[in-house]
Amino acid sequence: MRKIGKLISLMWALNVCIGCHEKHDDSLFFNGEIQTIKDSGKETKKVALKPVFLDGANFGYIAVYDSLMFFMNPKLPDRFYNIFNINTGEEIGTFCNKGGGPEEATAVGPISQFFERENELKTLLFAPNEEKLFVWNITQSIARGTTIMDRVIPFAWRDENRGACYNEMYLQDDNTLLARVDPVPLSDDEATLLFYQKRTLDTNEALKNYSIYKQAIKEGEASLISEAYFASADAFKPDGTKAVQVWGIFSN
Repeated sequence: MRKIGKLISLMWALNVCIGCHEKHDDSLFFNGEIQTIKDSGKETKKVALKPVFLDGANFGYIAVYDSLMFFMNPKLPDRFYNIFNINTGEEIGTFCNKGGGPEEATAVGPISQFFERENELKTLLFAPNEEKLFVWNITQSIARGTTIMDRVIPFAWRDENRGACYNEMYLQDDNTLLARVDPVPLSDDEATLLFYQKRTLDTNEALKNYSIYKQAIKEGEASLISEAYFASADAFKPDGTKAVQVWGIFSN
């Protein structure tokens, strides 16, 4: 398996077109080569849309895997997620309990990654208030009609030594986590730079940092809002080999 650090530095280019390209050299600010991805496809296909009416309380943040649609639904009274069958519109059930029990939480983050282990669909949920990571076994939960958590992993939501706050979490393998570390303000004019950190799950040890940015873009250096410089949509390949970061602010 190729090192994920190299893949991360190369994959930032996906779907990115730097709007401020004419004003500065991208290599001054980013690690890795920044490429413009152009749509060169010539073949077009006409598709017919089929409306599917969801039979249930569909609301909130959406994630989709194959024929399953997941809603992180704040309107549910005692669960965080409900799942629908996209083909039929049927609500399959509600899952992930709210509360203070050993497999419950007061808040969880949205789904960032799906992965399969032994032909079972799973995802990783982060509960920052309880400082826990849950490995949610979706296949078993649907089959049994109740929430099945394969693992509950203690995990602090911040690195006290750096003041860094972890956000999105991705499993590279059963004991290796890739965590997105968001910027932390240092003063009115300065903040730390966003980076990824590779950590162990069993010992919660930092193994390596992967830096996306060399330095921040300051006001007047580019046609960007400084806060938007760090706003991105990230995705992780289910087999743990590639990460992709896409910045909407850089698109033409």
